[in-house]
Amino acid sequence: MKKSICFILCISMVLMMTACSKEGSETDDVAATVESSTDETTSVDDTVTEAGAIDQVPETPVLRIYLVRHGETYSNSKLLLVGSGGNAQLTEEGLKDAKALGLGLIEAGVVFDAAYSSTLGRTYQTANQILEGTDLNVIQVEELKDLSWGYAEGHSGTWVFENYPVETFDMYFSEESPVAAESMEAFIERFGTALDKIAAERNEQGGNILLVAHSSMAYYLNAIFPDAGNSLNNTSVSIIEYKGDEKELISFNDTSYLEEGTKLLEEQAAVTLTIITNPLTLFEKVQILEGSSDSDYTAAGEEAMNKIAKALETETFDLVYESGLGRSRKLAALFTDTPRQNRLFSEFFFGDYEASDLSELKNENPELGIAIQEVSNILNIVTTTGESGEVAAYRMKCGLEQVGEEVDAGGNVLICSHPYILAAFVEKYIPDAEYQGTLEQAQIIKLGYQDGNFTFISADNYSGE
Repeated sequence: MKKSICFILCISMVLMMTACSKEGSETDDVAATVESSTDETTSVDDTVTEAGAIDQVPETPVLRIYLVRHGETYSNSKLLLVGSGGNAQLTEEGLKDAKALGLGLIEAGVVFDAAYSSTLGRTYQTANQILEGTDLNVIQVEELKDLSWGYAEGHSGTWVFENYPVETFDMYFSEESPVAAESMEAFIERFGTALDKIAAERNEQGGNILLVAHSSMAYYLNAIFPDAGNSLNNTSVSIIEYKGDEKELISFNDTSYLEEGTKLLEEQAAVTLTIITNPLTLFEKVQILEGSSDSDYTAAGEEAMNKIAKALETETFDLVYESGLGRSRKLAALFTDTPRQNRLFSEFFFGDYEASDLSELKNENPELGIAIQEVSNILNIVTTTGESGEVAAYRMKCGLEQVGEEVDAGGNVLICSHPYILAAFVEKYIPDAEYQGTLEQAQIIKLGYQDGNFTFISADNYSGE
């Protein structure tokens, strides 16, 4: 009986195997491979155990290093040769681009596990802008510094080419460099050694590394990867992928992250800066120059103040600022019991001209007297013991930038300030604005602020008549 059962089982197994073989040759090939490879070969990613089962071998970690050239600097904008021998700060455009690049990388899902820069300020500044909002610390590495231009540092390319002409550009970075610049070979060795060390330290974990350096990275990349180009744009991205002992250039001089981030930056809502200039005061009414001097409002000024309160009664302000002068505090009190004080918004300081009779001042200095009386060309005012229009405009700009950064996108800040300093600011930083300062009427001026940039929105006048 037992023999019969065994025989039936054997016949059943043969029939099952025959049926399986009809399902396709691919199944047969896999089965044959498993049976024949126990003592011979295995696939790259699989190991066959004694029991015949296939165990997955862990994949080799992938490390990607994102090589970023720093943002535009003031020396870049002036076409000066500044390598490892000096540093220039990022321009406003450079700062904005670095921030935009960070947003673009986030949008692409890139999360960094570590960050490096050279020891030159422009790369460290760029890296921190890219990483804004993260808790990563930027590690500075001396060997990642730019190529040295020798004693051509700080000069323009035109000056170097005229004073030290060479047959080919590469000769400037040869052993016989006419300007004693660092040799290309020495730079490539220095930069490459530092990069390989960073990669070796992180290779086993894999992940993404941010590394901000200089345009001279192109020389290294071109030496290692012949298909790489010869130049790198500011805030461009080049990616090297490391997998085991192999490395590959995935992208070179890629500006798509920057472009995407710039779009996102433009879509973010700007902060609204609502600026009120003080209504007519007693000094202003009798033609006494009132800068840092102070006087109360006239009856017409009080009425204008009430109209301003009515015009803004439906608005909500995240913060309210006053300048430290009494006429500014009185305005701010219409909107809050606890305004913040920022003396950067205080009126233009006229020095020895303070509290002067305007009619006498016009006789003594007609150009200055007319500018003050008409609240025009304030930017061009220069005083001996007071401040200049340029200084006053910059002071106002710094104050507005400070408060603009204090609130979230889409916020609204109220600043109670004064006519002369606002006129200087608009003349300097928003010259195309349709705006005219005035002493007789109070004004409500609305500006948009975003990433260091100001846009003029509107200006409305309020008198007590």
